[in-house]
Formats: sequence, C-alpha cells, structure tokens
Amino acid sequence: SDYGGYRGLKTVESGGNLGGNAGLTDVLREEADVNPPNKDEYAWWRSRLNQVARNIESYSPEVQKRFLENGGFGISYGFGAAEDEDAGDSSFGPLSNMKVNNKLKAYLSLKIRQEVDDPEIARKLTPKYPVACKRLCITDDYWKTFNKPNVTLIDLGGKSVKTVGKGGPYDHENKPLLRKPLDVLIFATGFNAMTGAADGQIGVLKGVNGVTLGEKYSKHGIETYLGMLTHGFPNCFFMVGPQSCSVLGNMINEGEKQADWLIALLKKMRKENYHFVNVKRESEIEWAKVCKETTA
Repeated sequence: SDYGGYRGLKTVESGGNLGGNAGLTDVLREEADVNPPNKDEYAWWRSRLNQVARNIESYSPEVQKRFLENGGFGISYGFGAAEDEDAGDSSFGPLSNMKVNNKLKAYLSLKIRQEVDDPEIARKLTPKYPVACKRLCITDDYWKTFNKPNVTLIDLGGKSVKTVGKGGPYDHENKPLLRKPLDVLIFATGFNAMTGAADGQIGVLKGVNGVTLGEKYSKHGIETYLGMLTHGFPNCFFMVGPQSCSVLGNMINEGEKQADWLIALLKKMRKENYHFVNVKRESEIEWAKVCKETTA
C-alpha cells in the first residue's frame, strides 16, 4: 500500500499545474496575488514554489490549509522547502528533505486513519517508509474500500508469494498464505519502469534474423520507432513502452492514443492487403536520436 486516496494527493488539472502542483499554484494566484511572467512560466513556478515553501509559516493558517487541501503532488511544499535548490525544480523536490517528508508522512497517515474505520486495518495499511519511496496510489476510493463488509485485508507480514497451487498462493516455506479457497487470483506485482512487460520477452522473443530482443538492445541500446515498433521484429507492437510518450502525460490517455494509432495502422494493412509491417532501420535510429537529445 502507499499514500493516496484522499484530496491531499489528488492530481488536479489546472492552468497553473506544471507538474502536479495545482493546489499551490492556484492558491498563490488567488490568495497571495502571485502570478508568473509571460515567458518561462514553467521554470518560474518551480523556483517560486520553493521560495514560498521557505516562508510557508508567514501565510495565514487558512491559506496554509488550502495549500494542502487543493491537491497536486506539490503539497509537500506546504511543509517546507527542498534543502537543495536544484531539487526544488521537481514536484517531489522537498521530499528529499526528511524533515519535510516526515511532516507530510504524519499528515497523510492521519488521512488514512480518517478514511479507514477500523484502527487496526488502518495501522496495517499505513506505510512505514518515507513518502514517494514507492509509486503513489492515486484514487478517491481505495482506502474506503476496506470499510466494505465484503472486503478483507490479508496481512502477509512481510512474506512474499513463492508459488501458486490449488490452495492459492504459498510462501517460501510452502505454507498457504490464505485459509480459504479462491475463485480468482489477480496479481499486481509491479513492473520495471520503461521496459515493463518487455522484460519477460527480451531473452525469448526472436526477430526475423533469429536475434532476440535483448541481443539487439545490448548492441546499441534501446532503439524503437515511436516507442511502439522496432526493426527486425515485424508485427511486434509495444504499448506504453520505452521511448514512447507514455510517461510525459497521463499514461492512460497516452496509452489510448497509442492504441488508436496502432488500430489505424492495422486497418490500413487490412484495407491494402498487407500481412506484416516492419520498421526501417534508419527510422528507429532517427527516433532514438530524438529521444536522447530531448532527455539529455
């Protein structure tokens, strides 16, 4: 589990959001009469948020409360500034300051206790590690789900699933982790950012020349076209993969855009009687170069 599911960490779309800081930027506009210049608005907000955080206590209690309750990842600025000025350029910048992180952790832990009716369940759900050490759970209903009569929290006590058999999941000592039969077991085991589902195929999936995806990437690094296709692997389509635009926006929306593009491609292939599509080598080299130059 991780912190989320309450207004304090709800991502809000806003004209002044610029990286998840909607709550602070909106409040600064309305209450503190702070507005950016016409140019370099993004960089200006980043710098200004850290400056405001250094003087957060000078604002009225009402404004400070609005900083926290209006949403955005940038609520951490409501508890203080980043120790390193460069870190202040990030939505999570102040979280590297452990004094700020601990204050935010206490605030969010209180939110969980307010959302979950059973104190013992709330205790088990509350993370023990610093905020943002794991991916955040962004939803309004997650914590309230544990108040439903048909929902049971199973505390594994730090044990991991080793195997799955007829009796469900078993731990490393081959002991059942559950005492009741299961109809359905859904795994949410996490993923390796950027390479994602491709990890399981890197050493298995072979292209037209008998070279695996891993062997290809080991020579020149990851090279794709639009992050959705790669030369030598015809009809092999990637979704929300490396070198795609997925992490530059809302990943669900970006995934939908990729799906629309691939569907259009498949329709074109069917209409024009093509049976496979392969990317030109020079096209993926050019796209990989664009990605490297953009993120350098």
